[in-house]
Amino acid sequence: MNNKNLDFSNLACENEGCIIELLLEKPFSRYAITAKREIINIVRPTPDLSSQLTTEIKVKNKATKRHFQISYYDKNKWLCACVKLNKMFCWSCLLFANNNSIWDSAGYNNLSNFFNAASKHEKSQSHISSFLSFKMFGRVRIDLALDEQKRIDIVEHNKKVTKNREILKRFIDVVCFLGTQELAFRAHDERKDITNRGNYIELIKLLSLYDEKLATHLQESSVFSGISNHIQNDLIESVASIMMDSIKAEIKECMFVAILLDETSDVSNHSQLSTMVRYVTKSGYVCGRFLGFTDVSADRSATALSKHVIETIQQLCCGDKFIAQAYDGAAVMSGELNGTQAKVKEVYPKAFFIHCCAHVLNFYSFAISNHIKECKIFFSTITGISSFLSHSTKRSNALESIIKLKIPHAAPTRWIYNSRLVNTVYHHREQLIEFFTSIQENPQNWDKDTIVLAGGFLTFLKDFNSVFLLLMLASNSLF
Repeated sequence: MNNKNLDFSNLACENEGCIIELLLEKPFSRYAITAKREIINIVRPTPDLSSQLTTEIKVKNKATKRHFQISYYDKNKWLCACVKLNKMFCWSCLLFANNNSIWDSAGYNNLSNFFNAASKHEKSQSHISSFLSFKMFGRVRIDLALDEQKRIDIVEHNKKVTKNREILKRFIDVVCFLGTQELAFRAHDERKDITNRGNYIELIKLLSLYDEKLATHLQESSVFSGISNHIQNDLIESVASIMMDSIKAEIKECMFVAILLDETSDVSNHSQLSTMVRYVTKSGYVCGRFLGFTDVSADRSATALSKHVIETIQQLCCGDKFIAQAYDGAAVMSGELNGTQAKVKEVYPKAFFIHCCAHVLNFYSFAISNHIKECKIFFSTITGISSFLSHSTKRSNALESIIKLKIPHAAPTRWIYNSRLVNTVYHHREQLIEFFTSIQENPQNWDKDTIVLAGGFLTFLKDFNSVFLLLMLASNSLF
């Protein structure tokens, strides 16, 4: 059939063919707008098929025929039919639906179940949508339609953004929780088939068991799942940025700022420089804030460290409030001519250097104890008790059965650790004597070294000088 220059109004009759047959060959959506308007203006084809459309049915076990009734058109305003195909169709679905149902593609001819099928089709979402499109065709201005579509798109976008923000809040809470508890984020292997994929992922999986929104997101997300290592790093950096902004806001309101630096090596043998600031808030609260670690393994010179201090002060925008810098007594930090503190004072003259009080106390305490014979013997022996117990699980477990407490470790660079050790030995001296006595009385349970050392410690704890120093040092306010 030649579809060019057709008069669509005549196709509604039987003179030049059937409009339904033409629409099945070329869908309504493929016509130009002018042709669409002509087709819409055509009255739906309602030919009388009573003489040719029949269906055999059984009524009380007797075979009979059910014929098409012209009244079907009045009861169903959407119904149309094609004489050539001898089938019924839905006029609005034939024009606007695109789901290839029986009413818009194959045609319907089963009269035995017509009423149920017609009722079900009328209630379908596809028919309702097609019927509305048919009624509204040509009545909506394109600018209004575009504005409405734009509004719908904005509403849907806002819903999606709100949903993503709710999910993101959960990820941020997990980051803050792990940071507060000082727990590691990542695992060595985070593949899906690994049992333990790290604290971050495992905690999110645990929350998803009780959070339907989070569980749905993890199942359906294809682009942003929130558990990749890059997302973890981005969230950590975002939280750190917010915390830094809060610190800057506090410093902006205060009058004076001091900076503290300390350097140590981590487990990977990298030199890490810790940076802190101290200041007094408007409410009079002395506040100390940790800013972070900086890897200074490549260059630990006074020039590099002073540059780090100056950049930190500039970042915090508190140069006019910078009045103090506190480091340890190492020459690279405290040197009066070329030390870090001297180079910083060239830029900020008001930033006086203060030797770390804890380091000063530690140096003086050890210097004094090393120059007094009795004190040097005392601390060497009491430190040996700590090593004696910590180097053997059998000894430490035997002691715990008596004292129910572990003996603290001693540290040559931390006087406070020695003070804890002295206090513990002082308060549990009788139990320690009992423990060392039991080793002496049951030599069959212990090795030779343990028996010999236990005898020496037993003598030490019963000695008058040891008891005197324990009493004096434990009563000292420094302890």
